[in-house]
Amino acid sequence: MKNNELNDRRLQATPRGIGVMCNFYADKAENATVWDVEGNEYIDFAAGIAVLNTGHRHPKVIFAIEKQLHAFTHTAYQIVPYEGYVALAERINQRVNQMITDGLVEEARKVIAYRHTNALNTVGYKEIFKYIDGSWTLETAVEKIKQNTRIYSRKQMTWFRRDESIHWFHPDETEAIKKLIEKEIMP
Repeated sequence: MKNNELNDRRLQATPRGIGVMCNFYADKAENATVWDVEGNEYIDFAAGIAVLNTGHRHPKVIFAIEKQLHAFTHTAYQIVPYEGYVALAERINQRVNQMITDGLVEEARKVIAYRHTNALNTVGYKEIFKYIDGSWTLETAVEKIKQNTRIYSRKQMTWFRRDESIHWFHPDETEAIKKLIEKEIMP
């Protein structure tokens, strides 16, 4: 993966309102050094503009969140972006486009009489209702669904990270998933 390829993906998938300072994408970090996806090395003066006076990959932090730290601790996407954020935004955008293709607008028209209920006060319906009402164009409604879904996904991740019983995997980590199933579900 090249920095310019990731940047093209970022421009297509993420909101324009999130400014990014660096033109390279973090791959890994150690102490005060960050390496980009092309292997270039940088001194990390900002440490993601976080309180990180211990440097990247402190042993106590590694103990707490070992797997992620093998890549990098924290870059602050707005300073040094990373592929995972872009990939999530792309997946959200694709899913919203598929929902529109699969008939979200028609579905919303069928249930608009119940729009006051909590079940329909959700991401997707409330934006499409504004389109149906004529307040927004379909393009605006779709972009708002994507934006609000990204916001909701960040809230979900914050919530779920609190639960130590949840094990996080990338979908391609099939062997690790199988091992957990064997250990936890089929002892």
